[in-house]
Amino acid sequence: MASAGARPALEGRRVLVMRHDRLGDLVLALPLVEALWRQGARVGLLVSASAEPLLKGDRRLERLIIDGPDALERIREARFDDALVLWANARNALLALRAGVPRRWGPSWRPYSALFNRRLPLRRGRGWTRESEWNLEYGRALGCPAAESPPPRVHPGPEAESEAAAWLRARGPKGPGPLVLLHPGSGGSAQPWPAERFGALGLELARRHKARLVVTAGPADADAARTCLAAAGERATPCAGLSLPGFAALLARADLFAAGSTGPLHLAAAQGTPVLGLYPPLRAMSALRWGPLGSRRAVLSPAGLGFRMPARPGVNYLERVSVGEAAAACGFLLRRRRGDAKGRRP
Repeated sequence: MASAGARPALEGRRVLVMRHDRLGDLVLALPLVEALWRQGARVGLLVSASAEPLLKGDRRLERLIIDGPDALERIREARFDDALVLWANARNALLALRAGVPRRWGPSWRPYSALFNRRLPLRRGRGWTRESEWNLEYGRALGCPAAESPPPRVHPGPEAESEAAAWLRARGPKGPGPLVLLHPGSGGSAQPWPAERFGALGLELARRHKARLVVTAGPADADAARTCLAAAGERATPCAGLSLPGFAALLARADLFAAGSTGPLHLAAAQGTPVLGLYPPLRAMSALRWGPLGSRRAVLSPAGLGFRMPARPGVNYLERVSVGEAAAACGFLLRRRRGDAKGRRP
C-alpha cells in the first residue's frame, strides 16, 4: 500500500484486470496488480479456471473471478469503476461493456476498439517493450506513478509448500547436489529448443555440478518430456501429480529452472528462482518482450541474428544454441546461487 501520510492515488477505486489466457501472460500482469494495490485500488482479477488456485487468497486481490458462464454476472455484481482489458479481443471488450463497467480501457487501433471508452495507443506487436511494461501503461493511465516494472511475485501458500515438500520426499531425486528443473516443452507458444538437448544439458549439469534433475511438462508437452527423459536417462525424475500451487512451490525450492519462453519460466522467476530462458530471434517471440523478470536470470538466443528474423517454415532458430552454451549459462547461475547462499549465512 502507499506510504503512511500519503493519500493513495487510487484509494477505494474498484479496478478489474482481465488476463485469463495463458499462465505466463497472467504472471506478467502481476506487476500491474501490485502497482494498483499499492495505490489503494480494490483490485479484481479475471483469470482462467486453471489459474485460479494459484492466486486464491492473494492479499492484493479483493475479488478473484473465474472466466466462465457466470463471469458476466460476477463482474456486474462487483460494480467495478474500471476494466483494464489486458487480453484485448472483441469478446472481452463486449464482456466489460455488458457488465456495465463505466470506464473500459483497451488499445485504440483494433476493430473492436469502439467498445472501449478509454483508449491507449499500445502496439504490442512491435516487440521492443516488455509485456509487463505495456501492462503498466494501463496503471499509469489511471494515475499510478510511473515506475519501472517490479518483478512479479506469486506466493503459493503453506499448503502448496507442504505439497511440494512431500513430493520431493516421496518422488524427488536424492542426493546433496543442486535441484535443477528442466522444462523442454513450449506449449506451442514459441519455437522450442530441442528436447533431446535439454536431456543432454541435464547430463552435463549432473556431471559438472552433481545436479539432481527433474523434468517438468505441461499438458501439451508429453512427447517433449519423454524425449528429454530418454536423453537424460536414470539421472532424471519426471514431475507429475502436483497441483499448480504445489508446482509453483516446487519451483521455489529449485536452484535452477531452464525452459523456453513458457508460463512456467515466468512462474519460476516469480518465486525468485534462478532461470535460464531460451528465446528465438523472432520479433513476436523475442526476449525483449517476453524475457523473464528479476535479477536471477540468463537469456540465450542464437548469436548474431538480432531480434527481427522472419519466420521461415521448417526453420527452428533455437537449434543454433548449443548444449555447451546452455551449460555455461546454467553454471554461472548455479555458482551465483551458491554465492548468495554463503552470503546469507551468519
